[in-house]
Amino acid sequence: LSGDLVGLTKKIDQKILSANWSRSTHRRRVNDNNPGTEGHVQHATDSMQSLLGYNHFEGDWSERNSTTYHVVIIFGKPLINDQVTIEFANRIRTLAKLLKEEPEFRPSLICFTGGVSPGNYVSDASAGYLFFRHLCASQSIPINDIQTKMWVDPGSSDEREAMEVIASELWRNHIKLWLHESPAIERLNRHYGVEWTVLERKIDIHFTLVSTE
Repeated sequence: LSGDLVGLTKKIDQKILSANWSRSTHRRRVNDNNPGTEGHVQHATDSMQSLLGYNHFEGDWSERNSTTYHVVIIFGKPLINDQVTIEFANRIRTLAKLLKEEPEFRPSLICFTGGVSPGNYVSDASAGYLFFRHLCASQSIPINDIQTKMWVDPGSSDEREAMEVIASELWRNHIKLWLHESPAIERLNRHYGVEWTVLERKIDIHFTLVSTE
């Protein structure tokens, strides 16, 4: 991954924090923000570590627990004559190989990024998604459409914009649902001798970024 991802991770942080979440340290853990609960994001102290350093703190996907939601992001590459390039195909094969060789790895969400590049009519994301589906079908790699959702970039002009849209997509259509599915846990708060109990829902999100750069 190139150093430009530092800027991309800042976009995700800005989207997440705009939903009135606050910062702590070391780990990214999402809490419910419904009335009667407290909500915050705990993560590394800068945006770069929030994604790139995230896996370093949290460990490999295989070390995660059963309540972890895995999000895969495949970065698109410009097509040539509306065809997937060798490099782009290799990225997609990397994910397909992981799914085939590691049956326990089943992402909750797979994101394909990339708008329509100059000289093409098909978006990078759409072509990548179709190639991935064809590859899975030809290699007999099962994809449970209920367990694993697919998101195809609606037309971002660059990776920065794509990451902004992914952050919004996660919050609007996935994180809230995942929080709703998680059990509520009582937590005792104390402040100046006053005690009260809040209901707290927590989920872990593990990001797998697929790129050959």
